[in-house]
This record gives sequence, C-alpha cells and structure tokens, in this order.
Amino acid sequence: MNDIEKKEPSVVTIAKTDMDHFSSIASDFIGAISEKSKNDLVIQEKQIQLQEKSLTHKASAFKYKFWLLAGGLLSIVSIASGIIFYLKNPSLGISVLSHTGAVIGGIIAGVGYESSKSK
Repeated sequence: MNDIEKKEPSVVTIAKTDMDHFSSIASDFIGAISEKSKNDLVIQEKQIQLQEKSLTHKASAFKYKFWLLAGGLLSIVSIASGIIFYLKNPSLGISVLSHTGAVIGGIIAGVGYESSKSK
C-alpha cells in the first residue's frame, strides 16, 4: 500500500511539432505586415494632405498671376488705343498691338513647351 500512496500523478507532455514553430513565425509575420500597413496608411494620408495644400497654393498663385496678366494686357491695349485714337497715329498703335500679340503668343508657347517637357 505504501507503493500506491507514494505515486505522484504523471504529467503528460506533448512534444512540439514543426507546426507549432510555424504558427509563431506566421503570427509574427502577420503582425509585421499589419504594422507595415498601418505605417503605409499614415504615409499616404500625409501625402494626400500635402497634395491638398499644394493644390490650394497653386490655385491661389494662378489667381494672382491671372489678374496680373489681365491687368497688364488691359493696360497695353489701353495704351495702344490711346495712341490710335488720341494721337491719331494708327500705324504706331497697331504696331504696339501686333508686337504685344507676338509676345503673348511666345509666352503661351513657352509655357506649353515647358509643361510638356516637365511631364
């Protein structure tokens, strides 16, 4: 009877298999991919905010350039019409207008060439 009382309960252990190691590697991999996805999302959100700021800045710059060009063109046309009607010298006024048109055409062509070159 002493032999029976002295027996301790035996603990059954299951040997680890290759799949147990694989599950820890797989969970680490999934965690790393998840963290990378979160970081990519944060980067994309920051890029979107930067692009929105850039578009806002470009729109405001375009507005000021437009009004500056419109005012300059209007002043040149006013000077040319003053030469034609006030000084009664139409050849000089038309010369000013034609040269202004040539300069504006050159500017538009240069801007178009530069924008196509940058793309």
